[in-house]
Amino acid sequence: MLLYRGLSKTRADAIVGGAEQIAATSNGEFGNGSYYWRDDLPAGIISALQYYGQAAGGWAVISISVSQLAVQQQGITAPAMMSFRPNANRPSDYGTGYDAGTDTTIRSVTVPQFGDASVRMNFNEFREINADPEGHGLTGEKNTLTWGNYAIIAGPTVACPTDATLTQIKFQGQGLALLNAAPKALVIHGPALNDITYQRVRSWSLEDRKRIYEDRFAGRAEVNLAL
Repeated sequence: MLLYRGLSKTRADAIVGGAEQIAATSNGEFGNGSYYWRDDLPAGIISALQYYGQAAGGWAVISISVSQLAVQQQGITAPAMMSFRPNANRPSDYGTGYDAGTDTTIRSVTVPQFGDASVRMNFNEFREINADPEGHGLTGEKNTLTWGNYAIIAGPTVACPTDATLTQIKFQGQGLALLNAAPKALVIHGPALNDITYQRVRSWSLEDRKRIYEDRFAGRAEVNLAL
């Protein structure tokens, strides 16, 4: 599995070069942690441009290679991994609660703030808890819950909810150790965007990511984007 993440070029160089450790610096739909796109470089490029397109040193996308063996070596077992995507090897995932529109399924989620109680929920319910913890009886700010029982959480994104091929993965706790021990590479980068280009890039949709990638980025390691 290859994970892709958009960053500033400065941080990308530091992480790939080993000068900076990956940490839980992001807050998002799955709470606090470090977020990546699974096997989807076009999504990584759009994220890099939209979040870091005007970083002083430019934008970049890194890849991190994670294998099942590496997961096992870090001591991360099944209970510490949660995916709202169905498992092709587990037919029950396609039974009650399976949503063909978003390719998500109901999960038993362990909620630490409820005394480690297990609550049945689908992805939308999980995302709503993260967006409004206090409204669901939890302590915490929007998108900052750690979900400490889970080293790895995977699922769709509200930015492109019906695309069953687009999966984001969040790492926390032991999952961060997994990332820091894994092989990393700088995949693509470019200088900071001018104001006009940046505004146009901000309107790009993840739904169009493959076409955009083929038109402007495929096969290139450096792109000076000007629109």
